[in-house]
Amino acid sequence: KGKQQSHAMELMSVVVADTDNHRVLLFKPDSEEGIVVAGGHGEGDRLDQLSVPCGVSVDGDGSIIVADCGNARVMRWPRG
Repeated sequence: KGKQQSHAMELMSVVVADTDNHRVLLFKPDSEEGIVVAGGHGEGDRLDQLSVPCGVSVDGDGSIIVADCGNARVMRWPRG
């Protein structure tokens, strides 16, 4: 039952492209502060950086897919 509850909570989470801060945040239910799940190392074109993320999605395995508009690329961050 614990795994089912954990999975249900993940499904209710919200993922946000924080464009001006070049990162993607995950907000869990009832949280007031987001967790950085992609980028977060300043603006740039390294693999751990984003530049103006303009879209975000979560695929079936929980990976974060980011449209990194400033770098004209799509990035994938595996879950975890």
